[in-house]
Amino acid sequence: MLGNGLSGIVMNSLKIFILLLLPGGDENIFKNELIFCLLAALTLILCAVGYSVLQKNEFYLYYQRQSESSKDPKTKSILEED
Repeated sequence: MLGNGLSGIVMNSLKIFILLLLPGGDENIFKNELIFCLLAALTLILCAVGYSVLQKNEFYLYYQRQSESSKDPKTKSILEED
């Protein structure tokens, strides 16, 4: 839930910054929304690139292997005991 809150704070702060940068008026509404959407798209692209880089990181791969090897089919998780 922390990620949802942080993303809301960051995006609303970005929206406020853009509105302060290009004050209201009908001629600036389109520019404001275009800048906002382009920055949001850039953020998504950076996240995708960061995720692909992370999957090649030795630190990540080590703990990914540890997580996969610790899964034993004979053990039940606490949630599955119902």
